[in-house]
Amino acid sequence: MGWETLNRTRRKDGYEMVWYEKKLHYVHRMMAEKYLPNTENKPCVNHINGVKWDNRIENLEWATYKENNNHAKDTGLWKYNHPYKHHTGNNYNNQYTKNK
Repeated sequence: MGWETLNRTRRKDGYEMVWYEKKLHYVHRMMAEKYLPNTENKPCVNHINGVKWDNRIENLEWATYKENNNHAKDTGLWKYNHPYKHHTGNNYNNQYTKNK
């Protein structure tokens, strides 16, 4: 039996998950890995319409971390405006620790 026919569960944040081979997996990632070519080796799977449980192939695309974050900001899905440190390479940026 393939994972596509297994029972899915939806997390509080909207992502669908499925138990497969004794592990919990994101459905959108499994769909993309099976059906979407990733010729540029991008690490993220983006929901084009922003609906996290809409795992249709036509609603998924491979993206870089930056593309995925920009899409979330541009569509109003970005909800994390907190002062946590953001890691970029070896540099850390935190507005609350600068100039102290």
